[in-house]
Amino acid sequence: MPRQLFYSAVLLLCVLSMCGSGSGAAEAKDIKPEAAAKTPSTVELFKRGNTPSGAAGLSGLTAGRKVYAFTGHSLVGAKGVVVALAKARYGPSLMSGAGIWATCISPKGDGNSCGCTSVPAVATGDGCQWTKVVPDGTKAVNPLGYLYGPKAVVKDDKILLLLMSYKGLQGRRNKRSPTPSSPRGPPSSQSQPPTAWEVALYEATVADSSGTKSLTWTKSTQSTESTSKDPSHLKTVFTAAMKTHKWRSFVDNAGRGVVDKSKKVVFPLVAVSSESGAHVCTVLYSTNGGSAASRAWKFPSSGAVAEGCVAATLLEWGGKLLMIATDELQRYRLYESGGAEAAWKEVTGSHAYLLGDFLKGVERGEGDDFITATIDGAEVVLFSRQWHSYDDETKTIGSVLQLWMTDNKRMHPVGPIATDPLQSHEFSALLYAKDDNKLFAVYERRDNTSSGLIFAPLTEQLQRVKDVLGAWKKADAKVAALCGAATTAGEPAQSGAACNPPVPTDGLVGFLSDAGNATQWADDYLWMNATVREATKIANGFNLTGPASRIVWPVVEQAGAPAYSFAGRGLTVVATATIRRAPTSATTLLGVGVSVGRHVLELSLSYDEGKRWRTGGRGGASTAALPWMEGATYQVALTVRDVSGSAYVDGEMVGSLGGNSVPASGPSSTTDAGDGAVTEEMLLPLQGDLSYVFFGGNEGRCGGCEGTK
Repeated sequence: MPRQLFYSAVLLLCVLSMCGSGSGAAEAKDIKPEAAAKTPSTVELFKRGNTPSGAAGLSGLTAGRKVYAFTGHSLVGAKGVVVALAKARYGPSLMSGAGIWATCISPKGDGNSCGCTSVPAVATGDGCQWTKVVPDGTKAVNPLGYLYGPKAVVKDDKILLLLMSYKGLQGRRNKRSPTPSSPRGPPSSQSQPPTAWEVALYEATVADSSGTKSLTWTKSTQSTESTSKDPSHLKTVFTAAMKTHKWRSFVDNAGRGVVDKSKKVVFPLVAVSSESGAHVCTVLYSTNGGSAASRAWKFPSSGAVAEGCVAATLLEWGGKLLMIATDELQRYRLYESGGAEAAWKEVTGSHAYLLGDFLKGVERGEGDDFITATIDGAEVVLFSRQWHSYDDETKTIGSVLQLWMTDNKRMHPVGPIATDPLQSHEFSALLYAKDDNKLFAVYERRDNTSSGLIFAPLTEQLQRVKDVLGAWKKADAKVAALCGAATTAGEPAQSGAACNPPVPTDGLVGFLSDAGNATQWADDYLWMNATVREATKIANGFNLTGPASRIVWPVVEQAGAPAYSFAGRGLTVVATATIRRAPTSATTLLGVGVSVGRHVLELSLSYDEGKRWRTGGRGGASTAALPWMEGATYQVALTVRDVSGSAYVDGEMVGSLGGNSVPASGPSSTTDAGDGAVTEEMLLPLQGDLSYVFFGGNEGRCGGCEGTK
């Protein structure tokens, strides 16, 4: 009793169908391997032990002192140059002195226009001209204390750097709710004398003299002592907000600031409550887009944007501001606002932003960074994320800093930025230089003996981003064409037919179409391919010929990548199927595997020898009144939330999904007491994680759900 599956789709966020037609054998089509971009060539731009001799801004306090560690700061672009900022520490303790250093590199390959060899031919950072951002002896921000603040922002070709510092620290860290930057952050919640804390805003311009570009740093007039009693003075703005909202102090937050649609500059900050010691995330924003001399700064009237928040970064997307906040358990939360002065609200529902759904399924990683960019006319979010892997051969743990992309409709792992055994990347920053159409990264490479900042041109990664955007655009056009016509239910589908009944395509993240062979069915959106077992390739799909025929599409984590884990616990699968003849017993057509503790619960739609569709609850199956006909083409759909769901045929609800428990270990042929049984525990209200989608297969096992890419 062959069953034919044609165009199918998985919507992890909302309902969609991928429909098509075709019959008869078809030649298997090769699936080109979608290799990730290779790890780029790099240069250690800021190296531990370097003495910044000859750099501007030195005095007797730090002249000749070697840098103990570079722990990052920013990567920005202004006036055609890439500017890397680094936070230097001159000794092992937090109070051994600190400074912010900068260098610029030309992305055009035009020689020594910035005092460094041109990218990507950089071989060493020693020949670069460094500039000291914070001159020694500056009272507003003391380089002998601990320096911290958000990443720099560029507006109108000016680099804006907000810096805070502590000096003479007597307090200890708040161990109950450490910041993600610990153990290198400042004391987070102990009371400090008002004079121990300072804040200042620095601005940089890029000067061009005879083809050689250099950075000139100045301190904003709002940071000078002569205006310290002015209401617009930065420290006055900060201390007034601390008094109003009962904040004790501000702690380190290496998040990214933005310029919103009204050209206001917005910085993310983290404050500590003077009453509870809890952390809150907030923003500081400029009230106009004028020069630094006339720019006024404010905090939101509500004070906190997010309570219980230890880190935050900002993005501008679709005319709105997004805050990616991290709570005390290192979990991400997403907030949105209409602009710098608009109210903020948490994005609590699913599917508003795919990035938000993805982040809900992962813990915050050290070194994460997020940027938005418009590449080949498409708006995308690019982000770096670190994960660790274990090498069985060398018995070592390696660290991979991975580049990801999303258009807030679907996701893709672009490729590695860095792969370093026995090292971690506790800081990273991304930059897309749109005028030069180039992508760069700077990241910290840290082990037991060294800590330096590495600069990497991401040439192959950018090309991969463009290739993926092109594939997504092509797949979207294919989906639109297929769903532009309809077949008649109960009749054989014709070539080129599409969805019947029509369904919306918003939220489509996967599309299994005509590319496939004896072992794989390729996803047109370039994510996980489905694994094929004992099925025959036909035009636009596969022919499942017996109970051992099975196609599995993974949802669970794969090799450190969260796969479709951003789906949370909700998923919709839509497929077109033709049943050629009646089976001898109930046969599974389509299902979803949900992990519940040690078990995998399979929720499925079946058809039986009486030509009826079958579904049921966890306590047992039931036969629906809806019939099926031999040779007819049907649009079948499953919607799943946690461990329950519904099945539909041609838009008509068949009933609740049935579930069988199978071993969570996958394709093993051994069984235990729980195999195929519904336990008392499983009859209770349950929550589960989506594990895989499957077509066919009556053997009650995952079988090949490891997936391929």
